Amino acid sequence: MRLEQRHASSASLARPSPTVPRWAVLVIGLGAIGALLVAEPAHGSAGLASDSPTPTPTSSRMPASTPTPAPTPINVYRGTGVGMFSPTVASDPFRVYVPDEASGTVIVIDPRTFRIVRRYKVGASPEHVTPDWDLRRLYVEAVFSNRLTIIDPRTARPIGSRTVPGPYNLYFSLDGRKAIVILDSHLAGARQVYFYDRRTWRLLKVLRIPWAGADHLDFTADGRYALLSTEYSGYVVKIDVARMSLVKALYVGGRPIDVRLAPDGRWFYVANQSRGGVSVIDPVRMRQVAFLRTGNGAHGLAISRDAHRLYVTNRLAGTLSVIDFAGHDRGISRRNPALDLEPVWRHGVGDQRQNGPADRTDPNRRSATRTGLLPTAGAAEPRPQRDLPLAALGHDGRMVVTAITACP
Repeated sequence: MRLEQRHASSASLARPSPTVPRWAVLVIGLGAIGALLVAEPAHGSAGLASDSPTPTPTSSRMPASTPTPAPTPINVYRGTGVGMFSPTVASDPFRVYVPDEASGTVIVIDPRTFRIVRRYKVGASPEHVTPDWDLRRLYVEAVFSNRLTIIDPRTARPIGSRTVPGPYNLYFSLDGRKAIVILDSHLAGARQVYFYDRRTWRLLKVLRIPWAGADHLDFTADGRYALLSTEYSGYVVKIDVARMSLVKALYVGGRPIDVRLAPDGRWFYVANQSRGGVSVIDPVRMRQVAFLRTGNGAHGLAISRDAHRLYVTNRLAGTLSVIDFAGHDRGISRRNPALDLEPVWRHGVGDQRQNGPADRTDPNRRSATRTGLLPTAGAAEPRPQRDLPLAALGHDGRMVVTAITACP
C-alpha cells in the first residue's frame, strides 16, 4: 500500500483558499508502515491568540565521562490496565451503564450475567454516562432536559441531579477543580463550553465557540490545554484550560468527532466521520501531520489496555479499525457479526443512533442482551490502579495518571 503524508500549515481565522499547493513531507516518527496516510489541502490553524515559542531546554555542563540519561518515555494511560483497581471503587459492583435516547432512560447491565438489573428515567435524550473526577459519582448527560443525573455507583441508583444548559458531553480538568460541560450547538458563535467549579458547580465562565458543533475534547498530558472538535464546522479548537480561553484553531474539514491524546502526549488523534479516517494533530504547532483512512463513518476512539493500539469505530461501515501507536500503522478493519455492534459497546465510544436496535454481544460467549432502541455512549464502572494518582477526565470514563507533567 502507499504511504502519503501532507502538511497543513498555520493560517488566519478565515478559511484558506482550497487552491493552496500541496506537498509531501517526512514526519519524524512515522515509518513506511504500509498504511495509507492522506492529508488534505493546506487548510491551516486559525490564530485566535499568539503562542510564545517553546523555550529550548538547557542543562548544566557535565563531565564528558558522565553519560546523559535518556528521557523516560511517558505513558499517560499506564495506570489503566486490566486488573488495576483503586480502593475508591474496589468494592463497587461491576456494572455497565447504557443511556437510551429513545426512552430517556439509563439501562444498568451486569456484564457477568448479561442481564439488565435496573432501568430508570434520567431525562430527554441522554447521551453519555461520565464518571466524576474522583470516581465517586456518575453523571448522565440529558441534553434536552438540561440535566445531569447523578448516580451512586455503589448502589447503581440515582441520588440527585444538576441543571446545566444542554449537556452533550462532560469533562474534568486534570487537577479536578473544573467541570467542563459541552453544549453541541448548530449555531456558530454560540455559547458551547461551560466551566464550573467541580465541587460547588458554581459557573466560572462560558466560552463562545466561533464554529458550530462543539463535540468532544481531550487534554494535553499536563492538562494545560484541551483540543475540542466542532462536528458541523470541520475545526479543531485549542483551549487554555486555566485561563478558560481560546488559543488557536485548525481546519481539518469534514466532521471531526472524537479526540484522543497519544500515550506519549505528542500527538492528538481526531476521528472524522465524513472523511472516513483519523487526523494526527501536532498540538503545539496546531498542524495536521498525517491522515489515516480507516472506514466510512469514523466516529469513536478508544485506547487498548496496554496503550499500544487505538481502536476506531467506523460507525457507518460497521467495522473496527486498529491503529498501532508505534508506527501509525492502520492495521486491519475487521467486520463480522460480533464486531458490527461490539466496538461501540466494548470500548464505550460512539453511539448507535443510526443502527437501530442494539445487542450487547460478546464474541466469545456468543450471547446478547437486548437493551433498547437507541443506546448511546455508555460507561463501565472504572477500575484504575491502586498505587498511581489517577483521575477520570470525562466523556465515557477516560482515565489518566495525574502525576505526569511533561507534555506539548
